[in-house]
Amino acid sequence: MRYSPFGSDDLCSWASAAKRGGSIPESPVPGEPRVYNVDAWLDADDQAPVKVTGVWMSELPEALRKSLLKELGLPVKKGIVYKEADGNPLRVIDVKIADVWDGWCNVAVRLEDGTVPPVRIHSMYFAEMNSGAVSTEAHLPVQEKPRMKRSGRTKRGKEIKGMPLDYFVFDLESTDRSYKSSEICEIAALKVVDGEIVDTFVTPVYIDGDISESAARKNHISKDMLQDAPHMRSALKAFIDFIGNDAVLVGHNIKTFDLPFIKRVSELCGMEFSYREAIDTLALAKRAWQDLPSYKMDDLRMRLDLDQDGAHRALKDCRDEYELYMRIRKEAEEGRVSIETPKVGSSRPGTKWSGRWGRKKAREFTTDRTEFDENHPLFGKSVVLSGDIEGIEYNDCLQAVCDLGGHPQDGVTKKTDYLVVGENPGKGKIAKAVEYKSKGQDIEIIDAAAFIAMIG
Repeated sequence: MRYSPFGSDDLCSWASAAKRGGSIPESPVPGEPRVYNVDAWLDADDQAPVKVTGVWMSELPEALRKSLLKELGLPVKKGIVYKEADGNPLRVIDVKIADVWDGWCNVAVRLEDGTVPPVRIHSMYFAEMNSGAVSTEAHLPVQEKPRMKRSGRTKRGKEIKGMPLDYFVFDLESTDRSYKSSEICEIAALKVVDGEIVDTFVTPVYIDGDISESAARKNHISKDMLQDAPHMRSALKAFIDFIGNDAVLVGHNIKTFDLPFIKRVSELCGMEFSYREAIDTLALAKRAWQDLPSYKMDDLRMRLDLDQDGAHRALKDCRDEYELYMRIRKEAEEGRVSIETPKVGSSRPGTKWSGRWGRKKAREFTTDRTEFDENHPLFGKSVVLSGDIEGIEYNDCLQAVCDLGGHPQDGVTKKTDYLVVGENPGKGKIAKAVEYKSKGQDIEIIDAAAFIAMIG
């Protein structure tokens, strides 16, 4: 499939066509459907590409009909059906692409009796209607076609401890920032073998609640887009079937967000979710490139010269995290970076290195920022951290507090506003906070998830 802005035959990438063509509405509010002014084109044998948006298949040249069916994941030699909400299959005699998105489209169908159902169908669900694998409970997601192999990555590279070449990249999109209270609205995964993407999985997920304004602004997912999506149990089963129960999972910040989220939802659905190992590209990037000002995925995309268009959608994020992982691995293989946890020698023979020796004192944290959000819950507040926040270094946690206008502290005092409790916390700090709280001090004890939600 190729793309162009409406009314133009200038073929380009979907992102470029969408940027030039714009959308209707131009700036939708969260939850409002958006349609891009983009046309889809198909290549014809020995002919110029043909525009297929808004054109019934019966009106296309014979040579293009088969290509269109394949592009939509529909059977070429069998009849096509449209399934109503009750699962009743109706014979389809014609199909057309109504509007186009990145990697998928909405289609309209004409039934055997000549009627055209008013609803536009997500191409993924339409393909699944015709796959013969759909239950009457929900539409299950389909897997995309695997990407072409990259030149230079067709052979297994040198073995690097902690960075295998066989793994799954996965990413979630959610209705809000907290994995403890929000819902999953999209799941994607890539299967990687010998460093090559060999299979792809993506599915939207039906939600019961609403998408927060901040989440909708970030991932551009509206509730309307999820009306025909599989419910969480069906989507999760398909995801688990795709990765298996002994996978090596790779992702950015997965240890503090995606994995706890999946575990919580799995328990709610009464399903078993297990894996062999989790590798967080956030931690890898911090070890490999120690002097970067930020390790957010948007900033790392700029470092890797990756397209920002489509960011914060699960499949796009998976592909970018794959690129990040393979770049770090390549540089480690070439000896340009190290992914080993830094070690510091001890002046006393036999003394074991402690990661806490590298922690800065509270007075050492400063910030270059001059403007702050005075409504932020950490602004002007004194914060103490006890224990470890998985996936985020101690110094980075307190630096984030400082950058938000807060005041890091080494220990709990009468001035402390927040005690953040991570893994393996010190009993002394908690006991002191409880003591002060019992005496009426306004000190709040919060867990790692609440703290991560605060610092974003």
